[in-house]
Amino acid sequence: MSTFASVPENSNVQYPSLLRRVQAMFIDFVVILCIFMVSSLIIGAVGSVPDEIKISILFFCFVLYEPLWISTAGGTIGHQILKLRVKRYATPERNIGFIPALGRIIAKTALGWISFLTVNSSSEKRAIHDILSGSVVVLK
Repeated sequence: MSTFASVPENSNVQYPSLLRRVQAMFIDFVVILCIFMVSSLIIGAVGSVPDEIKISILFFCFVLYEPLWISTAGGTIGHQILKLRVKRYATPERNIGFIPALGRIIAKTALGWISFLTVNSSSEKRAIHDILSGSVVVLK
């Protein structure tokens, strides 16, 4: 008996290549960098801004960006541009929730590139952080 649920064999779900997933990550990196730069310009123009506001912006940029987009829209801006979606593994028609998406980014950040070692070894191209969060990245 498998610990993980599996997608039905007859489903027409298609999975993206590792390269496409990395491209989406790069787009998201640029988006986060732009958010951070615009925030810095606004903070600089305003003058004295409490450290709590600065920390909140950093927290949003580096921790909440991905889980918020994935849980509400099914993918980040990078995913959307490249026609990728992050879905529940057991029910690929549904987005993953915020808490699993948060766990996904924590695992992805903690493991770094190691997390992607499993992508090419499975037919569903799941990274370690996908397995841990019960998610799968699919082509739209």
